[in-house]
Amino acid sequence: MGRELGATLPKSSLDDYLNAVTELVKTSRIGVLKKVSLDENHLVLALDECITCAGMDNINKRICHFEVGLVAGLMESFIGKKVRARETKCNANGEGTCEVTVDLNEDLMRSVAPPEPVLEEEES
Repeated sequence: MGRELGATLPKSSLDDYLNAVTELVKTSRIGVLKKVSLDENHLVLALDECITCAGMDNINKRICHFEVGLVAGLMESFIGKKVRARETKCNANGEGTCEVTVDLNEDLMRSVAPPEPVLEEEES
C-alpha cells in the first residue's frame, strides 16, 4: 500500500516528499507524522494520534505494524529499493508517541544531498 501511495506523490526532493507524505497521513486520518531526525544512517519519524493505538492503555507492546509497513513502502517508493523500518516507540508500550525508524542506505543519501566534489591533488 505504501509503495502505491508513494507513486502518487511528488519526488522532487526528500523534504518535499516527506511534506507530501505528512499531508497524506494526516488527511487519511492515519495520524500526525513529523520528521524527528535525518542523518546518513536513519530517518526517524514520530506519529502522534496513530490510528492503531491512539488512546489505548499501556499494554507493554509495540503494535503499530500497519504504520511501520506504510512508512517502509512510502520510502521504498521514493528511493526505488527495499528499506528496513521498525517501530522504535509506541504509545501502546507506554512511550507516549509512536516512532518509526527507517534504516537508510547510500542510495537514499545520494538523493538527499549532492555528491561531494572530487578534489584533484596538485602535482609537485
